Amino acid sequence: MGSKAVTFTAAQFLLLQCHVDALRSMWHSSYSYLLVLAVSKLNCLSEI
Repeated sequence: MGSKAVTFTAAQFLLLQCHVDALRSMWHSSYSYLLVLAVSKLNCLSEI
């Protein structure tokens, strides 16, 4: 019984870890997208 619970907890932890990594990469990509957007806006403003 005890070892089964430990295995289940380990599986849950690994799942959570994957989820966190996915969220982090998603956040990084959206952050770099916003950065590119801001830079292009600044370029447009400086050309006026």
